[in-house]
Amino acid sequence: RDLHSFPTRRSSDLAAAFVGVAGAQHGLAVLAHEAAHYRSFARRRLNDAFGFLVAAPLGLSMLTYRAIHRIHHNHLYEPLDPDLALMAGYPRGRGYLLAKLAKDLCGITVIKNYSYFVGRPQGVRRMDDTAPSLRAGARRERTLVFALQIAFLLVSIDMGFWRWYLLL
Repeated sequence: RDLHSFPTRRSSDLAAAFVGVAGAQHGLAVLAHEAAHYRSFARRRLNDAFGFLVAAPLGLSMLTYRAIHRIHHNHLYEPLDPDLALMAGYPRGRGYLLAKLAKDLCGITVIKNYSYFVGRPQGVRRMDDTAPSLRAGARRERTLVFALQIAFLLVSIDMGFWRWYLLL
């Protein structure tokens, strides 16, 4: 089939693409998490490079995630825990779960998720105990990831499948 047939795709094709791409993205996120913990390779630099390679296609900086995730582990379930907003107050019932799943499926939570992954997790005002070198590296990596995403978009425009790139 032709990539340019965007408007004429069957809904079953789109559903399969969503499930397949979501599964691949989740797998990349798991690999980035392992690299953030230095568990992918014995060498730190290999973990950093691998973490960048698996997180960048998702539009994420592994170094930024490492900085935030470290605070999560250092302040587990305390007010400084950046993940507290993601996991506090559960269980909340079926209605809440269905509403949350509907928001996720509609893409409503993507802004909250991306703000977390660019270093602005909900409810966390400051991350002053993060080493300046890690903060600087994370900033550089976020800039590089942003540039790569722009490059990916430009290539997809040039090749005529930009709608698929944006959709999936």
